[in-house]
Amino acid sequence: MVYNSRVVMDDDWTSGEPDLDREARQVLDEGASQMQAQAWDDAERSFRRALAIAVDRDPTIRLEALAGLAEAHIAKAQLEEALICLEQALHISPHHEAVLRRSLDLSVQMKRHGLSLELRRRLLLLPMAEEEQVAQRRAMVHDAIFIVIDTLESFGDYRAEGFDSLDRLRAAQEAAGNTSKATDVMVAQAERQREPHARAMAMVQAADFCAARTGSTARAVALYEAAIADDPAVQGAFDAIERVLVQRADYRELEKAYHRQAERLEQAGAKPELATLLGKLAEVRHDRLEDRKGAIDALARRVQLEPSNVEARSALATLLEHDGNVERACRMLETAAWHAPTRMDTFHALFRMYTKAKKHDQAFQACAALVYLGDADLDEQMVYQQYRPEAGLRPTAALEESDWAELYPLEHDANVRTLLEVIGPAAISHRVALQQASGKLPVLSAKTRQDPESSTVSAVRSLRWGSQVLGIALPELHIVPDLAAGISAVASQRPAIAIGKAVLSGRSIAELAFLVGRDLTYFRPEHHILLYYPSMPEFTALVTTAIRMALPNRAGTASLRDRGLLEALEAGIDAAGWDKVRAAVQRVESSGSTIDLRSYVRSLEIAATRVGLLLSGDLPTAGQLLSTDIREVAGLRAADRMRDLLPYAVSAPYASLRAKLGVDAR
Repeated sequence: MVYNSRVVMDDDWTSGEPDLDREARQVLDEGASQMQAQAWDDAERSFRRALAIAVDRDPTIRLEALAGLAEAHIAKAQLEEALICLEQALHISPHHEAVLRRSLDLSVQMKRHGLSLELRRRLLLLPMAEEEQVAQRRAMVHDAIFIVIDTLESFGDYRAEGFDSLDRLRAAQEAAGNTSKATDVMVAQAERQREPHARAMAMVQAADFCAARTGSTARAVALYEAAIADDPAVQGAFDAIERVLVQRADYRELEKAYHRQAERLEQAGAKPELATLLGKLAEVRHDRLEDRKGAIDALARRVQLEPSNVEARSALATLLEHDGNVERACRMLETAAWHAPTRMDTFHALFRMYTKAKKHDQAFQACAALVYLGDADLDEQMVYQQYRPEAGLRPTAALEESDWAELYPLEHDANVRTLLEVIGPAAISHRVALQQASGKLPVLSAKTRQDPESSTVSAVRSLRWGSQVLGIALPELHIVPDLAAGISAVASQRPAIAIGKAVLSGRSIAELAFLVGRDLTYFRPEHHILLYYPSMPEFTALVTTAIRMALPNRAGTASLRDRGLLEALEAGIDAAGWDKVRAAVQRVESSGSTIDLRSYVRSLEIAATRVGLLLSGDLPTAGQLLSTDIREVAGLRAADRMRDLLPYAVSAPYASLRAKLGVDAR
C-alpha cells in the first residue's frame, strides 16, 4: 500500500484549531515521504513523533499518525503491531471506512476470523453497493465457520457424552471448503476405531471423500491402502484404488497396486480373488506397460491357481507364442483341451502353433478335431484331407507292453490292474465252471469258427491285423450272421469273439479298425476278467473277496460267503500272488486313496476307445461311430468317450504312439 498522509475524518470530528499544528503536520509529511522512499524505520519514528505532538490535540492528526505507523509496521512484516495501531485508530473513529477496510484486510491475512466478522459487521453499516453487501455477508458466514473451527480445534480430542468435537469439526471444515482438512479429521476419526474392520471401513469413507472432494488421488490411494492394511477384505477399498488409478491413466501405479494387493490376497489365502487380480495384472502389464514377460508371469500364476481356467490358459499360450516359446504354448493349450474338449478356438490355435513348431502329425490331429466339430476352415480341411488314412493305416511296428501306459487315462489305477492280473485266471475258471454247471455257458460251433490265416472276411482280417499291432493274443473268431451286434466278446470257455452282421458288410477300413481296437483291448489278460464279471456288483464282490483273503486280520472285515469263489482263489493263487495283492492294496492305502472299481472300469473303457482311435487313425470316423453307440459302462456314455478322444488326439502321448507305429503324418 502506498501511504496517503491525508486521512479524512468522519463528519462528527472537528479540528481542535482552525490551523492544524504545523509541526505535527510537517512530521506527518516527513513520515509519508519516508514511506515513499521505503525508509521504514525513519517513517516509524516520524509517525511516533507526530503522535507525541498531537497527544492532546486534534484527533485527525492522531488518526493519520496511527494509520501511517500501521503501514510502517506492515512494511516491516510486524503484523501484530500494525493491527494494534489500526485498532487504536478505530477507537478514535469506529466507522472510518478506510481504516475499517485496511483492518479487515489485515485480519483476513492473519486469519483473525472473529475480528474479521466484527469488522465486516461495522462495514455493512456504511453505504455500499448491493453486490458488495452480498459478498460481505457471505464472507461473514465464512468467518463464523472458521470461528467454530478454531474453537473445536482447541478442544483437541475432547469428547463429552453426546458431543463429539471431531464430528462437528469435520462438518465445519467441509462447510468452509477446507476439504483437505476435513479429510484429516475423518482420518483422525478412523484412527480412533479400535476394531480393525471398523477402522478399515472408516478409512475407506475418508478415502472416498478425499478422492471425490479434494482431487488428491495420491492421498486417496494411500488412505485406501491403509484401510486394506487393516482389513484386506474391506469392501470397496481396492475397487476404489483401481477406479482412481484408471481414471488417472496411471498404469504404472496401478500395476504396483495390483502387485501389493496380490501379496495381501496370497497371505490371506483368498485364491479366487487372487486369480482374478492376476488376470488384471497381466492385462495391465501387457496392454498398458508393454511388459510381456511380466504378463506371462502373472498369467502363469493364475493358471496354477485355476488349472481349469481355459481362457487364462489360452491367453497365456498366446503370449508365450509371441514370446517365441511355442513348445510351452502348445503344452498350455493341450491341457486346455482336456478341460474344454469342444472349445474350437483351442484347436485353431493348436493348428497354428503345431505348424510353427513343425509338429505335422499333431497339426493334422487338430484339423481332424475341427472337422469333427464342424469348424475347420479351408486350410484346415485341406490338411485333414491330405493326411486322412483313406486306405487304412499300415503300421511298421507293433506296440510293446510299456506303450500301454500311454493309452490309460490319468485316473487308471495300476494297483487294481496288478490285483486283477493275479486273481484273473482263477476267477475266470471259477465263473466258467459255474456257467457250465448251470448250462448257461455260451457254446460256439466249430462251423462258425474262422481261420484268421485264410479267411477273406474283412472283419476277420482286421481282427488278425489288430491283434498283431496291439500285441494281444488273437481269440477264437466266429461269424454269427444272426447276431445283431458287430463285434462282441463272448464269455466262453476259451477267449472268443463273435462277428455279427453289423460289420460283415458296409464298413470302411477305418471303421473296422476302430471297432477292432476297442474290442481287442478287453482281451488283454488283466482286462479279460471284466468279460466274465460284467456287472459292478459281482465285480465288486470278487475284488472285495480277494482283498479280504489277502488281509484276513483286518479289523471290520466281514465273513466270506461265496465258498466256491473262496476255494477257487485259494487253489488258483500261490503265496507270491497273494504277496502281490497285499502290496497293491497297501500302495493304494499308503497314498491316502481308496480302491475305486467304478473309476477303474471307466478307465478301461476310455483306454479301449483310445485304442480304437489309434488303429483307425481318423478322429471323425471315431466320432461318427460313437454317435450311434448307446452303451453305458460304469456311467460312461458315448459323449463322455468323445470328450476324451478330442484332447487325447492332440496330446503328446498319442503323437508318440503314432510315431512308434510309423503311421504319423509325414
